[in-house]
Amino acid sequence: MGGGCVASSRRSLGGNVTLVRHGHKCIMLSVPAIPAGAFSKGRTAMRVLVKRALVVSVVVMLAACGGGGGGDSKDLFSVWKRDGDGATIDLSQGAFGTPSLWSEFEQDGSQCNCVLTIIGDQSSGTFVVNQCSYVRGSSSRDPGCSQRNRTGNYTNSEAVLTISGSGGTATFR
Repeated sequence: MGGGCVASSRRSLGGNVTLVRHGHKCIMLSVPAIPAGAFSKGRTAMRVLVKRALVVSVVVMLAACGGGGGGDSKDLFSVWKRDGDGATIDLSQGAFGTPSLWSEFEQDGSQCNCVLTIIGDQSSGTFVVNQCSYVRGSSSRDPGCSQRNRTGNYTNSEAVLTISGSGGTATFR
């Protein structure tokens, strides 16, 4: 979501809409307007106001918690750099349960494209990488793309992706 979220308030469709930035996420809070004449009803209007204030407070608190992890997070379907050698994997075309593109880029510029299928969620699951092939012209050599087929498990915690499986264990940031 880049830096596109600007904290602001605006009135829309008879209610208030507020954009709030939390880390890399923009959260839109919407509070419906209190109906005209509600204040003439005394206690009912106060109850409506208190309920709406409570709902907004709970939404803001949950957004601030970010799911309870407390640390930084990174979308699984992002570009990741491997610790140690700096090789890159691009998972940005991925989706859960759907075969999608997995691209690997080595330091020398060579590129392997594979089919990736992920079963799980943002924090953990299993994966299958197959049908890997060398992208001709990406470098002067094929780094062995056809041997990159693998299966295994992953965890994504605190902006660190750990992949374990038939090819060993690797950590990406």
